Amino acid sequence: MRINRILLKGYKRFRLDNIDQLEAEFPSNVTVIIGSNGSGKSSLLSELCPLPGVRSDFEADGRKELDITHNGKNYQLISDFSNKSSPHSFIENGTELNIGHTTDIQNELVLKYFGITSSVRDLIYNKIKLTKTTKAERRNFFLKIAPMDLSLILDTHKKTLGKIKDCKANLTLLYTKKNNLESKMMSEEVLSNNINTKDKLKAKSSALQNVILSLTQHIETIKNTYREDLLYNETINTYEIHQAYLKFRRNLLNYTCVARGEKFDKEKDKLNSELSKLNEKKENSLKAIESLTNEIEEFNKHLDSNENARSANAIEKDIQEIDSALSELIVSDIEAIPENEYQLHYNCIEKIQSSLQTFMNCSTDMLPIDELYEKKARLRELKQSLDSYNININSLKESIMEIENELTAFKEKAQVPAECSMKCGLRSIFRLRIDKLNEKIKLTKDDLMNKTHDRDKLAEEYKKLISLLTPFIKYKLVEAFNSIKDCLCGSKFNLYKSDADLIERINKQPVKLIADMNEIMKMSDIIHKRDDLLNKRKLLETELSAIVSSSNVSTSFIKKELDKKTIKLGKELKNKTDIDKQLKRVDAIWRRYQEYSTDLNVIRELQDKYNRGERSLVVKKAIEYWTNVRDKYSQMNDDIQEELRNIETIIKEQEMLRHTYDTEIIPSINKITKDREVLNKIEYALSPNTGIPHDTMVKYLNVMINNVNYFLSQIWSYKMQLDTISNDGNLDYGFPLTVYHNQSKDISLLSDGQCEVIDLVWVLSILLQMNLLKNIPFYADEISRCMDTYHRGKTLQFLNSLIDNNLISQLFIINHFAAISEGFTDSNVVCLNNDNLNDLPNNTNEFVKITYN
Repeated sequence: MRINRILLKGYKRFRLDNIDQLEAEFPSNVTVIIGSNGSGKSSLLSELCPLPGVRSDFEADGRKELDITHNGKNYQLISDFSNKSSPHSFIENGTELNIGHTTDIQNELVLKYFGITSSVRDLIYNKIKLTKTTKAERRNFFLKIAPMDLSLILDTHKKTLGKIKDCKANLTLLYTKKNNLESKMMSEEVLSNNINTKDKLKAKSSALQNVILSLTQHIETIKNTYREDLLYNETINTYEIHQAYLKFRRNLLNYTCVARGEKFDKEKDKLNSELSKLNEKKENSLKAIESLTNEIEEFNKHLDSNENARSANAIEKDIQEIDSALSELIVSDIEAIPENEYQLHYNCIEKIQSSLQTFMNCSTDMLPIDELYEKKARLRELKQSLDSYNININSLKESIMEIENELTAFKEKAQVPAECSMKCGLRSIFRLRIDKLNEKIKLTKDDLMNKTHDRDKLAEEYKKLISLLTPFIKYKLVEAFNSIKDCLCGSKFNLYKSDADLIERINKQPVKLIADMNEIMKMSDIIHKRDDLLNKRKLLETELSAIVSSSNVSTSFIKKELDKKTIKLGKELKNKTDIDKQLKRVDAIWRRYQEYSTDLNVIRELQDKYNRGERSLVVKKAIEYWTNVRDKYSQMNDDIQEELRNIETIIKEQEMLRHTYDTEIIPSINKITKDREVLNKIEYALSPNTGIPHDTMVKYLNVMINNVNYFLSQIWSYKMQLDTISNDGNLDYGFPLTVYHNQSKDISLLSDGQCEVIDLVWVLSILLQMNLLKNIPFYADEISRCMDTYHRGKTLQFLNSLIDNNLISQLFIINHFAAISEGFTDSNVVCLNNDNLNDLPNNTNEFVKITYN
């Protein structure tokens, strides 16, 4: 390819020199572009490329034209920027090939017909500075220009590297998950222990549920069986029962004649029949007495006073004797005890004396009955409370032992060492369970201590009450007191006003109490003797009156008959008296039966109420007890269920972890590991450093290195030679070399002049290897600016020799030195601005037309 002509109109980079249009032809193989600094030399050099111009570099009416000869054909490349949408044309032998006039089509046509790309442009313009690039940039560059199309292999290699990277990332993630899972997973032994514990807890929970069900059924059975007792809510008045019992005890002496048990009803019926018979006998006796009395009165009317059995003097004498006896008697103002009750009262005195002897033997003062009963009731309450406390204390001790055993068993099963620093969920659950059991033990022990303290206080009070009440129990003082009270209440001694008065006399004057009763009995004898004397005197006075008023008519007959009637009347009176006594006795016994029946019914009714209340209390306590037992087992079951849920959660988590570990993590790791091994082999085979691209690039680079070394030998004055690349070595795109007698690791370490010549010969070698050096122009923009005069001249001579040998078909160079050198004396010279320039060649701008603004 040869550039014959260029036209630039409205090119912004020529503004400094006020150039509006530049048109130049290039008949020679070498064109030297000169000009002052900033005149646009490099810009003109860049526009000599067939690639389309850039709109931003031109004015609105700007234009670029290139006439090119290539392979025997003429091409005209035009960029007319006055056309806002379609500025580009590609004309081959007069035929427009860029129908759309677009930039993309223009670039494609340049590539198709001239083989020029942006990379090639950088090469031919000597913009590739290998000494200034990194190894990675060199690798990418050489792979891009390699003769073999390695793009597919490199793309595959790149994708393989991505997949290897993904495999590595996935493996890292999977191993992280694997380690995380392994840190959370239990050993088989611990998991087996947990499963065994779960089975045991299930069995224990099932057993507890059966016990709870049995207890619930038992409680329901009690409720159904004793439903009436549970519904009984009448308050038990122990005081009322006690008072009724005391009244009954006081009346017991009056009920000694009452039969007990099965004989009660028979004896009562018998008494009723006997009362009926006695009333009938009494009525008959009263009728007989009335008849006899009337007869005697008739006989007495006819008696003669001179023939009476006794004289008036004898009767008067008897009256005087009675008066004498009455004057000797000393009588107190008391109620005399009837003679028929003497034996009963003497028996009462004996009982009271025996009971008082009991008090004197124990040397303990009697207390009020109400107070005693209160203390006994308190004693029963204390006994019940102590029993309840003892049951609760024993239950708490058992609970503490059970919890401690459970804690010990749990620690043995868990087998977590004390120095374990794991923070897994299992250890947290284990510690939570341990803390919960310890807290439960502490609370139970506190409760046990409180209940033990309360029980000890109650036990002290109970002990004091026992000490106080022991004599009353041992010597039966209450029974003795009630016996004394009952005897006194059932008698007519009337020696006390109240229970407190009687208790005071028993405690302070027991002997005087017996003496008072004996005194009453003695005074009763005197009173009865007085009454007998008075009755006898009254009868004598009646008889004396009768003697005085009687007459002497029919004396002997009347007297005889009167004696008979009197004897008969006496017998009848005696019979009546006996009947009255029997009637009184039987009636008294009958009343006792009635009173006993009434009192007994009251006692039985109260006793029945008491028994029902006690039974209701017992049933309620039994239900409460079994309910507490059921609640205790329910709580134990709840604790077991909670522990079971925790263990099941742990086992489920472990099963999920193991399932994830065995079915996801491990298979994935194995699969990705195998995939990575395959990918590593593929990557090794496709790697630019080890595989097919490596072998291709080593051969390719060594050819160019040999050319570089040849070109250097033609330019440089001392040895400067690149090392060839070993086929077995690692291709890292570093180019070590020998400079004079020294070894340098890479071309980037050379001096500026050395780097400049290295970059030049590398570009020439690359273009030669690409078969572009003699097919397209070569552009040199002051390539020897860092070289000394000798090497600058040698470089220009080398370029001239390449032209002479047809290795470079056309050369465009910016170099003032070149313009006056012997080697380029016949070259075309384009001068954009001659300011500060001397000794311009004669042919300067010979084929150039410049139009200024």
